[in-house]
Amino acid sequence: MSDIFPKVNISNFDERKEEVSAELAKAAKSIGFFYITGHGISDERIARAFDIGNRWFTLNEEQKDQYKLDLIEYVGWKGEATKRKHDRGIIEQQIFGHVAENNPYARQLEQQAKEFIPNIEEFTHDFLDDLLRISTVVLRGLALALGQPEDFFVKGLDRNLPDIGGGGGWNNYWPYESTKEETKWRIPAHADAELFTLLFQQEGQPGLEVTPGKDFFDVANKGQPFLKNWDAFTYPPDDALTFHPMPPVKGAITVNIGDLLMRWSDGEYLSTYHRVRAPTKDNGIPTGGRQTLVYFANPARSTVIQGPKKRWPAILSGEETANMAAKHYSKVAQRYYETGRLDSPAEATIPKNIIEPAQPQPQAVAVN
Repeated sequence: MSDIFPKVNISNFDERKEEVSAELAKAAKSIGFFYITGHGISDERIARAFDIGNRWFTLNEEQKDQYKLDLIEYVGWKGEATKRKHDRGIIEQQIFGHVAENNPYARQLEQQAKEFIPNIEEFTHDFLDDLLRISTVVLRGLALALGQPEDFFVKGLDRNLPDIGGGGGWNNYWPYESTKEETKWRIPAHADAELFTLLFQQEGQPGLEVTPGKDFFDVANKGQPFLKNWDAFTYPPDDALTFHPMPPVKGAITVNIGDLLMRWSDGEYLSTYHRVRAPTKDNGIPTGGRQTLVYFANPARSTVIQGPKKRWPAILSGEETANMAAKHYSKVAQRYYETGRLDSPAEATIPKNIIEPAQPQPQAVAVN
């Protein structure tokens, strides 16, 4: 039922600002998930980016283990912590950050990866820079739709800032078929913590399911759109929600709003619950592997986040993202444990230091 998810053409944005901004805002306010076209990345380049990911995941575990995920920077390989028992599937993720002079960890990771993938810079430089450009266009439109200056959401979105957030890579789902009712999700329902996510899905590899934002918040808040206390927000059980398949659309990028942008927009733009359904004998989803290309758009961690109406207190981007990630992650970890996907909840516990802002704090980038 991809027809419920809007498709927004962002081409020639500077000549079509009013039109594109209105369409982006409508999608972000009503559903929180939508497709964008006219983004300027050819199908050939997308295919090459997937090919780099394929080569990465053919490395053996010893090789990939050199690049373990850094939870503060959120770059690296996340494989060991997300493995499931053999008959429940395996998911692994590799994320590269924006490579710049002021981002030594991302640069070091890229240099190490060259040993195995000589053309990795095609992804870490050219492709990620294009995704940052696309993110900037989307954020400019969403700011204009709220009556704010175009740069309201993008002042901290600079790849040369030493604490720039975000980055991109691949999610790799190993082939398998779910045999038990309680293990029918490759990823259980969750929301994303950052500004938004750009997702490239491949044709013939469905599984993504979404609860439209308005429906989600009607259930979560009993008809009240938002609580005055941001931290008091709770998530409803999955069985209280209605999920819709959001299949791949050739050449389109799937966009979903995250918690950070929901807070920064005073709750105008909706962070939306979503999950990935596992193949079974009856649901028609192919039992082969599934690979997606993902980009997490996030400003510098020192960026001050507060909406124009000041509905919630100001907070640093890094602090808010870490808080929400911990909230989501602990919930997902508990579900994995309950369904046997992890041996104990402790396997998926985020260390305390990711919930607190890194020290010393860089000078804040004021966003008013």
